[in-house]
Amino acid sequence: MARIGGPHYCSRCRTRREVTLPWPHWPLVRRLYVGIALLALPVLPIMLADVFVMTPMVTIYLFAVGPLLGTRRLPVKCRVCGAVVDPAALAPVS
Repeated sequence: MARIGGPHYCSRCRTRREVTLPWPHWPLVRRLYVGIALLALPVLPIMLADVFVMTPMVTIYLFAVGPLLGTRRLPVKCRVCGAVVDPAALAPVS
C-alpha cells in the first residue's frame, strides 16, 4: 500500500516530482499482527487438536501476513521515472 506524496527532488528527472510514499499505518499493523499471535498462544492446544482446520489457518496467518509486512520497507519512488528518491534531498541551487 502506498500513497501519493508531495513534490520531492528526483535526481534522475532533475526536477521536483510527486513521489509514492509508504502507507503511514504500518507500525500499527505490525503491533496488531504480533498481538494477535501472542493472544493465540493460550489456545495452542485447541489448535493442535483440531489439525484439519486450525493448522492450515495458522499457517496462512503466519506466511501470508509476513510478506505483506515486508512491503512497509519499500523506498520512496518518483512517480514518473520510478527512481528511488531521498525524501530529505533538496533541489540543487542553479
